[in-house]
Amino acid sequence: MEFSANDVYLTCVLQNYENAINLHMKRLSDYEQSIAGYEQDLKEFSLEEQQMNAEAKTIYIELQLLLEEMRVDAATLKRHINECQQKIERLKQI
Repeated sequence: MEFSANDVYLTCVLQNYENAINLHMKRLSDYEQSIAGYEQDLKEFSLEEQQMNAEAKTIYIELQLLLEEMRVDAATLKRHINECQQKIERLKQI
């Protein structure tokens, strides 16, 4: 069986996409773990929100904003993973 330069190139591109997916999945997993931790923190804080001083309320609000940013990042990573998977499927069809 002979391989053309095009076959070798496409194999390399396919491996690059698979590596990108693996990196994104690792980052997504890390984000999801962090988000879960922040959500737990916020739940604990919200139980005591009435008793918070000004500094605690500021930190609570900052945590809410950070959590929202992390949710957006996680959604972006999921979109990138889906895009990579679609490109890999296209390459496999070639």
